[in-house]
Amino acid sequence: MQAHTGLGGFEFMPPPPPNYYDGVRRRAGDVLSEEQIKECQELGVLVDRDDQGVLLQIFTKPVGDRPTIFVEIIQRVGCMLKDEEGREYQKGGCGGFGKGNFSELFKSIEEYEKSLEAKQATAVVAV
Repeated sequence: MQAHTGLGGFEFMPPPPPNYYDGVRRRAGDVLSEEQIKECQELGVLVDRDDQGVLLQIFTKPVGDRPTIFVEIIQRVGCMLKDEEGREYQKGGCGGFGKGNFSELFKSIEEYEKSLEAKQATAVVAV
């Protein structure tokens, strides 16, 4: 999704600080492998857990001239049932927002806004 092609691409919000992923190991280490947690860290994917399973989230940088609209990409791990033939499906009503990730999202938005302000200040000085 990051690849810039003729159709575009997405820039994602900056990843949380590395110590964020220490907590992920405590919360989701029995569901995600160490390799998966490491990949989440490399990509800046947020990881939350609730009674319905593990939620992986990443947010794009704002997609307009104001930092008010962004895209959230989520994946649930867990919350699955099996039908009579053994095929897995996600049970109805499962899902929702990762409440534990809200603070990380807002910190990331604040940092992004600061970087925009710094770029604007640099541009004014350069003129």
